[in-house]
Amino acid sequence: MDKYSIKRLISYLVQSVIVVVLLSVTKSIVAALIAAAVLAPVMTLFTDYKSPETKIRKPEHLESLKEANALTSAYDEEISPFDIAQLDEIYSHNDEEKLINLIMLEKNDIAKETVNSFFDALEKLGGGREMASYLATNLIRTYVKIISNIQVTDSGKYKFDNLLKIIKLDEVEQMKKELTDVADSIYCEINLSKCNSDETIGERVRNYVEQNYSNHDLDVSKIGDYLNLSPSYATKLFKQETGEVLSNYINSVRVDKAKELLMQGVYRIDRIAKMVGYLDARALTRAFKRLYGLTPSQYKEIASIESDCEQND
Repeated sequence: MDKYSIKRLISYLVQSVIVVVLLSVTKSIVAALIAAAVLAPVMTLFTDYKSPETKIRKPEHLESLKEANALTSAYDEEISPFDIAQLDEIYSHNDEEKLINLIMLEKNDIAKETVNSFFDALEKLGGGREMASYLATNLIRTYVKIISNIQVTDSGKYKFDNLLKIIKLDEVEQMKKELTDVADSIYCEINLSKCNSDETIGERVRNYVEQNYSNHDLDVSKIGDYLNLSPSYATKLFKQETGEVLSNYINSVRVDKAKELLMQGVYRIDRIAKMVGYLDARALTRAFKRLYGLTPSQYKEIASIESDCEQND
């Protein structure tokens, strides 16, 4: 059980204890119920769900998330605290982060299996349609977070009202199928240009940079647009796959190309800078110093000496 689930369980226990104490002191069920109603929003603040790594970037998706949260709160009143605690253990905060990463890292088959596993666990508990709807609401909330970080071809398709139809389905099995289909659809949005390709994000980035390094507008944002991802997610996924920082990788490619041109001895440094995507010679020099601790001229001089020594040997 993760920290969020533990906090939520504690809040339910605290509310229950307070209600029981008030009931025994006041001998009034009405007073106890009023106290529970007053405590509910306070405890909601205590257990407010926030994902530390996945930010909502678009206002319309923030509204969808609020609606999903409100719907989850509505289920809180219909499902017993014990059942909610079990559901929160089936689909915990850590499970959400895992699912987000699986979809964003293009591990679609595992992501769909993971969604199915949540419903399988629910079935083992003997959970009915209401509990399935609660689980579906939380999964949709996760999908909203992912959608907010990517470019989608049909934004209407992922509006909360449309996703809400899944929660209203009568059959749990159909609910599960629809939710795995949405995960599949989001995956294809992320991989729009190469949905049926085996090429990884790292390979796609390298190929794109190789083809566009001479464009001075090439940056993390441009690569994010190409991948259909927000710049921060593009950076995160590239680093997870390659171990490299995306902005540093762009600079290393440009500097490597500049090295090749320097050794040809045909172009001036300011010309080479523009050929590899820098605005001027100063920008190229700064990049050279960061990577090698040398200016382009110093690098060329040392490389020429080493080349002459090799030829003499």
